[in-house]
Amino acid sequence: MPSRVTIFNHYGSPIAELNTSTTRSWILNDVGRCQFNLATFNNPSCTRTILQYGNFVLVQHIPTRDGAGNIRGTLPPWIGVIMPPQEWSYGIVTVTAYSAEYVMALRPMPYVFSTGTAGQVFTDLVRFSNDLGGFPVQTGQVYQYSAITEQNLRLSAYEEALSMSRWFSQDWDITYQQTTGNQLSLFANWYSQKGVNVNAVFSEGIHGNMKLPRLTEQGSIANTVYGYNLANSSSSRLQSVKYDYLSQGDYGVWGVNQAFNLETQGGLDAATQSYINEHARPTITLELVALDEGDTFSKLATGNIWKVVLNSVGFTGGRIGFNSSVRLTGMEYDDYTNEVRLSTQILTSGLTESNYA
Repeated sequence: MPSRVTIFNHYGSPIAELNTSTTRSWILNDVGRCQFNLATFNNPSCTRTILQYGNFVLVQHIPTRDGAGNIRGTLPPWIGVIMPPQEWSYGIVTVTAYSAEYVMALRPMPYVFSTGTAGQVFTDLVRFSNDLGGFPVQTGQVYQYSAITEQNLRLSAYEEALSMSRWFSQDWDITYQQTTGNQLSLFANWYSQKGVNVNAVFSEGIHGNMKLPRLTEQGSIANTVYGYNLANSSSSRLQSVKYDYLSQGDYGVWGVNQAFNLETQGGLDAATQSYINEHARPTITLELVALDEGDTFSKLATGNIWKVVLNSVGFTGGRIGFNSSVRLTGMEYDDYTNEVRLSTQILTSGLTESNYA
């Protein structure tokens, strides 16, 4: 089903509506991509002004209707910026855009220290990113609570945000708003955990809302973790040791050292516990294809929690099958097929449904 594609210039003013289909992706805490084709001959939309690098693209899903005329679910909008490559062949140009988080990849930090919670440091990132000039990114929703950290901001705003997201197991993204005059604004957000528990189930079968499950168990197992802070001397170095005895009983004892850029014992203890929660068992990734059934598409967004019940992959209680809650970490939608390919993260002791109540 075609989507509505709007182009904005690099000042955020709308300049064109395109008649095209897209493939587009959303990635939790990272950059997604959108691609679309345009005819090049006798097409008033195929101009350098409209397809200029640095222009913004807004793609809004147009929902379908079922046999009774009821409107099905609507996917979240996609916002991003046109950047290379653009690929030309006879009569066709393929345009590429990257989601708005990419803006932060080209905003270098001034090599300064920032101290505070992760949310406070993120606010500094946004402020410093705007010092470069260019299209402004405003501070949006910011979760302010975490251990105190001191960060040496010397990479891009994107790299620093990605690093902090991994350290603190918190999330970030960039969203948009439009004024009454359709002028575009961007907002940088920092979350304790992005997403909601949608209280819905993915299931197989003739009446199911998904297909083609693929489950992978991967990653290294660490059920004993020695955590340290980045101190310059042994006298000022903090240490934290955490164990997962259930994991040790299942797999044996496997340990690692892990350094954290934290200043307090409480913060180090929390970070070490978070690390072992995520690594005490293999990481399970589950890829699904969501179908346009009922309001399924309205409940798809990165970070959201779904229940998944499968009979064909994985182990549950010693038998083949899978029954668990998962978090959506990636989505890829194709207007032509009208299906959403999903990447997921299985909830663990460190990432549970209670985070999304």
